[in-house]
Amino acid sequence: MAGACIVDLDPGDPVVDREQTAADFEAIWQLYDEGYAGFVAKPQVDWDELRLRYGPGVREASTRFEASWGVSQMVAGLGDGHAIAQDLWRCSHCGFWGEPLSNVGACLSEVNGALFVNQVVPAHRSGFLPGDELIAIDGRGVESLLSDLNAQPRCHVGASTVAMHRARLVAGLMHRAETDHLATLRRDGVEISLELQPSEDFAEWLPCDGRVGPVSPRTHVFGVLSAELPGDVLYIFLPAFGVFDASGRFVTAPLIEELRGLFASAAQRRGVILDLRGNGGGAADVYLALSSWLYGEETLLFACQFKEGPGHLDLGPPRGMLAEPDATLHFDGPLAVLTNALSFSSSDFTAAFLQQTGRAKLFGASSGGGFGNAAQVRVDPAWRLTINDILCADATGRLLEGAPPEVDFPVSYLPEDLMAGHDAVIEAARAWLVGEH
Repeated sequence: MAGACIVDLDPGDPVVDREQTAADFEAIWQLYDEGYAGFVAKPQVDWDELRLRYGPGVREASTRFEASWGVSQMVAGLGDGHAIAQDLWRCSHCGFWGEPLSNVGACLSEVNGALFVNQVVPAHRSGFLPGDELIAIDGRGVESLLSDLNAQPRCHVGASTVAMHRARLVAGLMHRAETDHLATLRRDGVEISLELQPSEDFAEWLPCDGRVGPVSPRTHVFGVLSAELPGDVLYIFLPAFGVFDASGRFVTAPLIEELRGLFASAAQRRGVILDLRGNGGGAADVYLALSSWLYGEETLLFACQFKEGPGHLDLGPPRGMLAEPDATLHFDGPLAVLTNALSFSSSDFTAAFLQQTGRAKLFGASSGGGFGNAAQVRVDPAWRLTINDILCADATGRLLEGAPPEVDFPVSYLPEDLMAGHDAVIEAARAWLVGEH
């Protein structure tokens, strides 16, 4: 894939300051060594070995990209989506996926190893249609493209499960560099070619979250969607556990109020579908408010230990997260929760505690498995780190990081679903709620 941010095709990439790079590498390794809480849950991770594996390449790197990619790979070896090392220089030059931000107007779903278009922007800028199978871009096959993304020095590297890592690659595949020109597709059994038309218009930016969604949903503020489904079922899509207000602050109160109104309206319904697919997480305030409407008595949801010392075993006592009932709102009907590999962090916690306490069944695919916290650390001037500084367990004591709850009803799309705009996961959840299964 051509683009300004591929290591061997960027002649303007500055030569690194080897001494500073080596110092940064050691500082980053030490910060995770002393601050990461998940070593207890990951006995397979040899942090000393990762230092020895990537250190020489970073110290001997001739370009900034090579060095920062080695650091990112070392941190990615923790297998934790809350453990990310961002080179601020690289991010400012290369955008989120390690190439100039662009969008060709389509999102993809993976079906049995093949990639199909599941959503397009209203203008159909490049001419994609739902159900198109992506074969190649500029003559390079899908697996080759995904492998290239896997090897690129992207701005963000981190995933708690293999499925989450793969889903992130697929979600970013259509954010193409402007130097890409031609997509080869299979449509109705015939191969066709479309000229890519990238855009940086964020008003048309597609949230590539691996879902189709309901027909003609009602749009609320903060990206929340709802729909009334046959059988007196209320569908609610929650894109994140928190929102950014007009001043750029991350807030939760307005989102909680919006959700509260929806759950109040659901009190007499047959059930609720809560769609967390593609929800990358956010603040605990939101899911604690949600739990307060769903439980009639105080309930232990999960407990976490915080990192309190430099040793790998230096964790504090467990701190329980409790559902505290709201006396003015209680929804006691059945609940179907939809997840996929891009449901992460707060979505993981929510799916796990709802299922464990008997309040819900899970539909779709396993969530991302990221049960932690993204503590922010800077290594000036170049690096911004997130370090997971908590280790969490469910009410039975089972460690959660990297271990998403088992889905009760695994459901995936077929190409025909994508062509028809039919969300098979929503339909399976609706059928269960109304007793049609």
